[in-house]
Amino acid sequence: MTNQEKLKSLYKRREILEKIIEQEDIENSETVEAIASYKIANIRKLLNAVFNDEDLTDFCQDNFSTVFDNFSTGMSKNQKIRILLDFSKRNLKFALLLKLIKEINSEQYQKFVPYW
Repeated sequence: MTNQEKLKSLYKRREILEKIIEQEDIENSETVEAIASYKIANIRKLLNAVFNDEDLTDFCQDNFSTVFDNFSTGMSKNQKIRILLDFSKRNLKFALLLKLIKEINSEQYQKFVPYW
């Protein structure tokens, strides 16, 4: 496969991912997770920009109860973010996570693109 063909393939995958997220087609999130190679550093920056510690805790309690259940008193915001990222990776939830964050703060969401 030539470099041009590889690049074309990457753009096509990105286009598919963007359409799924725009359409809020979370039923296809496993498909998204399977074809995406997420940029975890960018997602970490996004989480840090969007949430203070208390808001991150509330966000996880409302949307990712399994993650919230792993939080403990005195845990830092960065530790909570690591738990959320690890959960999202292991459970194929990055598409859902990004969709929810985009709904909360689309301006910050745009600052840290690309996510895959």
